[in-house]
Amino acid sequence: VAAALPNDGSVPAAVATAARKLTGMSVQLLEQVSSRCMATPDAPHYVFNIRDLCRLFQGIFLFPKEAMATRSELLALWLHESQRVFADRLMTTEEKLWCDKAAKSIVDKAFGKDAAGVQPGSYFVSLRPSKPTHESAHEECPPDAARVGVYEPMASI
Repeated sequence: VAAALPNDGSVPAAVATAARKLTGMSVQLLEQVSSRCMATPDAPHYVFNIRDLCRLFQGIFLFPKEAMATRSELLALWLHESQRVFADRLMTTEEKLWCDKAAKSIVDKAFGKDAAGVQPGSYFVSLRPSKPTHESAHEECPPDAARVGVYEPMASI
């Protein structure tokens, strides 16, 4: 993740430093989830592997790098993607809560008190259409049409 960030100073140093830890954190979460939530006849979809890490990082890469302002925002995004990739596949509320706690625990171990304000439950969404549309093809699209598809933080849905 850190290698994908621009080196021109547009990304704060705290964000770049935090990004270097995301791979190790993700592998830890994958190991914990795959050892606790194993495939059974009732849950044959509980097969977790390296592809899940790819999905997690794909989601992180959707967020515009130039908009990543704080370490807390990056960690909230990682928690959101971890929940989307791992917890969303789990069947019981107990398992989902366990997964959220495991991810938060990994963040706390990696960042200590720097992660105190970061909690699972932030959402990062794109509610914009995939292509700029306007009522008349002859009119120009509004100025924010260039941002179509941007992945943005959201407090609740």
